[in-house]
Amino acid sequence: MITWYEGEIVSYLPQVETGLGILRAVVRELTQGIEIQGVQMPVINGMQIYPAPANPATGTRGTRIAFYRDSAATAKFGFILSDPVPLHSPIVFDTATLALEQPNALPFDYGEVALAAAGIDNAAGTNEGGQLWLRNTGDAALLSGSFMQRIVASDSSSSIDIEGTNVDIYGHGNLIATHFYAIDDVLGVTSLSLGMRNPITGIGYTTLECHFDGSFTIGDSLGLSGIEYNLVPSLPFVTLVPQISLTSVPLVSELIVNPKGLTVFGPTIDLTGITSIDGATTITGATVITGATAITGVTTITPELNVTGSVAIAGSLAVFGSIVAAATGTSNALTIIDLEAAFEYIGPIVPTTSPQAVLAGIQYQIPVKTALGPMFLALSQTGWA
Repeated sequence: MITWYEGEIVSYLPQVETGLGILRAVVRELTQGIEIQGVQMPVINGMQIYPAPANPATGTRGTRIAFYRDSAATAKFGFILSDPVPLHSPIVFDTATLALEQPNALPFDYGEVALAAAGIDNAAGTNEGGQLWLRNTGDAALLSGSFMQRIVASDSSSSIDIEGTNVDIYGHGNLIATHFYAIDDVLGVTSLSLGMRNPITGIGYTTLECHFDGSFTIGDSLGLSGIEYNLVPSLPFVTLVPQISLTSVPLVSELIVNPKGLTVFGPTIDLTGITSIDGATTITGATVITGATAITGVTTITPELNVTGSVAIAGSLAVFGSIVAAATGTSNALTIIDLEAAFEYIGPIVPTTSPQAVLAGIQYQIPVKTALGPMFLALSQTGWA
């Protein structure tokens, strides 16, 4: 039968038995107050457990442990009962380096305790266990067995480093939404996401995502609305062009800017203020122009056009829909249109019925609608009357 004793770590013997890999401690047995020399401290997965010894200078008590004597009357460490300072554990790399530099030195600082997961080693494969290192300085490190994932918190440098293939950070704001920060790697492609996610459905909303090529997207994770920005391609296989897209509903309401030009698509397009259209332009959708507008390029307007401001047309204008012009106080509301170039009208043209117009050489008239009511725009053989 094994008899357990409660003791306090007083100190460690100055030498390490490298052949056995066992550190020996001096332990004060608390019932009788006697010191037991050479209590064996175990090594687990190459990591040395190293509870804190007593420090007479500061009056700090040593770690309390349970120990026992085996059949050969050798005192051996059992388990920790209480520790006056946080348990510490060094990284195996530091241990190996220290062993090379100082073969006879203690592998760890006082107060450190090595902690390491056992890992998995079977026919399916080998997976080394993770390791924990907490130092007396307040520094701490948690590493995976592969050392590819790590968390390092340092009091000495006031910093926290997190490294991993997939890193997710969640902050619970309420019961239906969660703030998240995620770095994900899928098939070697890394992306950064920031936003809110429903913890029940897993769907993210109002997210900011930075893609592997530097482009980013602001909007919902489903891509139905938001802003997308593509950088100049820096990789040979990237086919994207530098472009900014603002989408409300795909293929219904979009604004796209890229090196080829500007594309505006929507059920209604409102241009308010002083507007200048200088290039070849196609306006698709009901269009309202309310400010002073200059059209100097080839422009095609396919549906209804409402003009309430002064419009100067210096380029070719093709109108495939109706023109509704607001009244200006004159009998002919269309005097607000200054035709300085060819004007192409595709619409109904009817013969004139006024004898006076026929005598004046006017044979046709075009029905238009103004704010004053229906009117006819006279057309002579040489052009507009």
